[in-house]
Amino acid sequence: MLSKRSIENEIRKLQKKIENTPRIWKFRGRRVVAEQDWEWGDWTKLPDKYIEFILNTKNAPADWQLDYSMLMKKLQDSEYARARCSYCAIKQAQDQRAVIDKQKSRWEANGGEEAKQKFYEECNALLRARFRLEDGMREAEWRVYNELAGAANRRCNVLNYFKCPNGEEWKQLLSDGIAANQLREDVEWYDRHWNQGHSFRPTESERKWYHYGEPPIIDVSSFEDICKALDDGRLDKIAAEHKRYTKETGYESWAL
Repeated sequence: MLSKRSIENEIRKLQKKIENTPRIWKFRGRRVVAEQDWEWGDWTKLPDKYIEFILNTKNAPADWQLDYSMLMKKLQDSEYARARCSYCAIKQAQDQRAVIDKQKSRWEANGGEEAKQKFYEECNALLRARFRLEDGMREAEWRVYNELAGAANRRCNVLNYFKCPNGEEWKQLLSDGIAANQLREDVEWYDRHWNQGHSFRPTESERKWYHYGEPPIIDVSSFEDICKALDDGRLDKIAAEHKRYTKETGYESWAL
């Protein structure tokens, strides 16, 4: 006869097994398995929980990514919802604003704008130009999310697009946020490959992708020039070069 302790242990084992069992066994023709049992590259199965970055890799087949995304929506997975929100224009704008405010607070604690400019003046010319360029880039990126993508100084702490407080506008905020993020990637890639840093040197095999000393295409520190470049086609040229780079090198689009 089983003791009370043995029965309690068996119940706990059963509860754990139930917790680890997928709520759905099969979805869109693919078997669903517990997230910890899914093996990377097994595109015949779907994990039952969201795995970070899995929908942002070129390795997973497009039809598998679609099925996986649909499964996460059906399960209303909270981590998937948070990941989707990371591309929302409002979320990206407030994150970038936080970066700018943190930088400002750091200088305010150490002498303010006057001390910052004094520090810049004491740097060598290349480093000084780089610091000022990066200051402008941070501000321009925030304005891309805030003005072009429609964040409009709004904030959101929900971070669950299944419960978005902006109603049906979430679709536009997400779409514009994704477009703004791609624009950011193109601008940062251009900056890396046209504006020489103070220490980085490209390898011989990748030198063809670097254009140091060539005439500039855009001013990455100017929101106004970035907007003009969107209209006059300059950014299309950069995006095309960036796309060719990712295709030929095999790097992800966010890799610099």
